[in-house]
Amino acid sequence: MRKGKTPEFKSTDPVTLAELRDWHEIRVTCRACGREASLFKSHFAKRGAVDMTLKDVMTHSRCSRCGAKGEADWAVFRMNRY
Repeated sequence: MRKGKTPEFKSTDPVTLAELRDWHEIRVTCRACGREASLFKSHFAKRGAVDMTLKDVMTHSRCSRCGAKGEADWAVFRMNRY
């Protein structure tokens, strides 16, 4: 995970996608290969997953680099608004 900011939610918090706002950024790190990515609520809303917890979503997610499934750590940060 990127250093610097304190996350608003972390992997241990039972937060649902419906609780996130448009200014929240989900930072995901693959435990298998170390790839980092930023995702947003809209990415999952298209798939109808807004009532799922982020923990459940990450359990079913797959890394686009190495293909590992369910091997993600995540944290939610507030994006800077200019």
